[in-house]
Amino acid sequence: MHRRWVDGFNVTEQQKDEDGAAEEGEEGEEGEEKLLYTLHVGAKGFEGCHRAHLLDALVKIIPEGTVEFGKRIDAVEEIVGGKVRMRFVDGSSAEADALIGCDGIKSRVRELLFGASNPASYPHYTNRIAFRGLIPMPAAIAAIGEYKAKRQHMHIGPNQHMLHFPVAGQTLMNFVAFLPDPNDWPDDTKMVAPAKREEVVEAFKSWGPTCQAITRLLPDDLDKWAIFDSYDHPAPFYAKDKICLAGDAAHAAAPHHGAGAGIGIEDALCLSTVLEDAMAACQKGEVGLDQAIKMAFQTFEEVRHERSQWLVQSSRRICDVYEFMDAETGTDVEKQLAEIKWRSHKIWFFDIEGMVMESKEGFAKMVEDQRKKAAQLVGEDGRLDRALFWQRALTEIESVGA
Repeated sequence: MHRRWVDGFNVTEQQKDEDGAAEEGEEGEEGEEKLLYTLHVGAKGFEGCHRAHLLDALVKIIPEGTVEFGKRIDAVEEIVGGKVRMRFVDGSSAEADALIGCDGIKSRVRELLFGASNPASYPHYTNRIAFRGLIPMPAAIAAIGEYKAKRQHMHIGPNQHMLHFPVAGQTLMNFVAFLPDPNDWPDDTKMVAPAKREEVVEAFKSWGPTCQAITRLLPDDLDKWAIFDSYDHPAPFYAKDKICLAGDAAHAAAPHHGAGAGIGIEDALCLSTVLEDAMAACQKGEVGLDQAIKMAFQTFEEVRHERSQWLVQSSRRICDVYEFMDAETGTDVEKQLAEIKWRSHKIWFFDIEGMVMESKEGFAKMVEDQRKKAAQLVGEDGRLDRALFWQRALTEIESVGA
């Protein structure tokens, strides 16, 4: 019986300042399950909100008329004057100074950037399925007690795991269970399929009473989500000329860290920082608009690539840890805790201000390097050294061709 559970996000007052494996024999409040370990998440505990509520808040600060929904991009081309022309599947088109593809895990912009024959243009199936459902909080409390129902818990065991947490002002308990799937996903254009409660009940029938009780509370009809990511074929780059990828379009990760949206918001902050500095550099006459945009996108890639690709890899790895399949941690509680702790804290306690500073300094360095290159093309008489100019130009052309 896999009666293991972990309160990985909400800690008691006594546990706020420490992480650790539970004492041998320590049990949950009902005496039926062993507490494996606790994990510190900060002085305020776990803070979060429903994604729809976050979007509602963001909409309020977006100027009227700046967002148009219902558009699906079909083709992109750079036109005379340096603009980027976007053509949409409805036959309409639009022009802009640059294009940032934040069009999700099935990004069309990514496909246009890398080519239809490149496997990095598409997400790939991880052979794992997530079953999702909502349970009324009164029913959850009656079945597993108020402590567990109103706190985020993860139940771990061989080859599968489940988690639940309160949403909608603690009126509902959100449930997610991850199960392996040995088969290929039949339709990669649709990542969600209908499922039945009995599929989940059957999968957890040998687990402890809390897990079994939760599965019996699920509605008859559920959704099962195929878990795709970019792990097998990561994006080789995020930016090319005046086109840039961000969010899931650049680095789609499995949801086992629950960090994909947060990493995307970090991307947005980095992009807004470098683009703001790019506009300032243009206004000062330090660099032209086209070059400023390209520099901004290149800075974004240099700042964000390592961390975002790490998340893609770590999301796969942490799932193996949860499910006792990781070669290094196995079923060793101490090793599991150490692995979960450093990976989680790397995500949660990220130096946002440091990233902003790195972004600003990186862009400023590119502008300065560009200024120095331009200065080297000027002769002693203050005029452009044409021979040196063409020598540099040919070198640049050859490097692009290589």
